[in-house]
Amino acid sequence: EERDRAQALLSLLKGMILQADPTSASRHVTMLDALSSIESRTPRDLRGQPRIEADVRTALGGMFFALAEYGRARTHFERAIEIRGAVGDHARRIDDQIQLANTLRWLYLPDEARLLIERTRNESVRRLGNAHATTLQATAVLAGCAHDEHMLAESEAAYRDVVTRSARSLGLTHEQTLHARSGLASVLIDS
Repeated sequence: EERDRAQALLSLLKGMILQADPTSASRHVTMLDALSSIESRTPRDLRGQPRIEADVRTALGGMFFALAEYGRARTHFERAIEIRGAVGDHARRIDDQIQLANTLRWLYLPDEARLLIERTRNESVRRLGNAHATTLQATAVLAGCAHDEHMLAESEAAYRDVVTRSARSLGLTHEQTLHARSGLASVLIDS
């Protein structure tokens, strides 16, 4: 099953590359064009393969987010979460909920973002533990929500907690530790 999931994602990436190939398509195909094409084919191409569809939707959500297409990212994360809930893939659903909460922040929907990330963080603590990388990531997004809402003391405390626990369990140079330190620095600048 994991092999099939990896193959589906590889196929997605190959499709994007082929669409950008000037010998088989227009020279002016953008990443957004390629993603839009894949997006339109996804439900049809992956019918009956819910876990693979969820993986593809998570990948599409991440790519649309990177292109600042936050509404489209939200749609894919929400569908991935729905599918993962139906098939009982709780760990990956939690990861998708964290990405969705961060997307909601960028859509300037602080109440929705906070509600989702609080619920997600609590579930992550319950299922994975307080020191798990996923829980730390959820806590960092929660700290970001507090910063968005100008609750600087709450944000600073949460970021400091993530930095300390992340450095201890993942290391000082781990991407998550550095990201939390960056968030903390941003809060300190605003204080």
